[in-house]
Amino acid sequence: MAGTLAVGSGVHADETIGTDKGGVAGLRFHDQSTLDVGPNSSVRLNKFIYDSNRSGGKAVFDAAKGSFRFSTGAQGGNRNIQIKTPVGTLGIRG
Repeated sequence: MAGTLAVGSGVHADETIGTDKGGVAGLRFHDQSTLDVGPNSSVRLNKFIYDSNRSGGKAVFDAAKGSFRFSTGAQGGNRNIQIKTPVGTLGIRG
């Protein structure tokens, strides 16, 4: 079901965040990770697992088109973060 996200809206596994030419989206996850989606973009949230009492969460995203920025939060040292793109450039800072 397509709709417009509002401040405080929840997102779920297998949901796609899509924006038009004037749209942007900013998501903050429970571990304080952020996903910013730029104009004319589409990112699918395949999986996001986080438990503050355990290590070993997992995040999987499909970036189908456009631009996005993902910044890790509490599970930043976790090696189980996957971002899949059809073709793209990856920049790592920090």
